Amino acid sequence: MWNLVNNMQSNLINKRGMAVAGQEVLEIDDAKIVHPGDIFKRGITRQTSINTAFKKKEKDATDLQVAACFYNNAIPFNVIKDIEFIKMCEMVAGFSKGYKLPTYRDIRDKLLKKKVEKTHKILEEHKKDWKKFGCTIMTDGRNDDQRRTIINFLVNSPKGTFFLKSIDASSISKTAHKVFQMMDDIVEEVSEENVIQMVTDNAANYKLAGQMLMDNRVVY
Repeated sequence: MWNLVNNMQSNLINKRGMAVAGQEVLEIDDAKIVHPGDIFKRGITRQTSINTAFKKKEKDATDLQVAACFYNNAIPFNVIKDIEFIKMCEMVAGFSKGYKLPTYRDIRDKLLKKKVEKTHKILEEHKKDWKKFGCTIMTDGRNDDQRRTIINFLVNSPKGTFFLKSIDASSISKTAHKVFQMMDDIVEEVSEENVIQMVTDNAANYKLAGQMLMDNRVVY
C-alpha cells in the first residue's frame, strides 16, 4: 500500500517539479514526498495542544468556582487543606458523570443521623482500646470569633486520637475550682480506671485544678 502511495507521490512531484515556459524548463526545488505517518503525527501534536489548552481553561474555571464557594459562604481558607474536604473532592471526581449533590433536607436530617451513628461506632471501638491500654486526656483551649473561651477535649490511645467534645468555658475557666469540676466530669465520662494522665494548659489555675484532680482521684 505504501509503495502505491509512494509511486503516486513521486509521479505527482515529477509532474509538478518542472514547468515549461516556451523552450525553458523551470525546476521547482521544494517538492518532496511526505510519509503518511508524518501527517498523522502532526495531527496528534495539534490535537494534544488543543486538548491541553482546553483542560487548562476548564481547570481555571473549576478553581474559580471552588474559590467563589469559599468567598460567598465565608468558609475559612484552611478548609481547603482539611482531609475530609479533600476526600470529598476526590470521591466526587471519581464518581460517574451525573452525580447529584445531597439536598438540604438530606444534609440536615438523614445524613446527619448516619454520621452520628458512624461516630458512635468509632467511639465504641476507641473505648475498647482505652480500657485495654489506658489513655491520655488532652485539652486544647482557644477563643472563637465571639471571644468565647472554647476548650476541646481529646482522648489519645494506641487506637489514635478521638475528639470527645467542646465546652464553652467562658464562665468557668477563671477559677481553679470550676476548672477542676470540668476536668473531673471528663475523667468520669472516660472512666477513671482508663485515664493514665491529663495534659492541660500551663496556666496557674489549670495547674492548681490538676493538683486538685490528683488529690481527689485514684492515680493508676
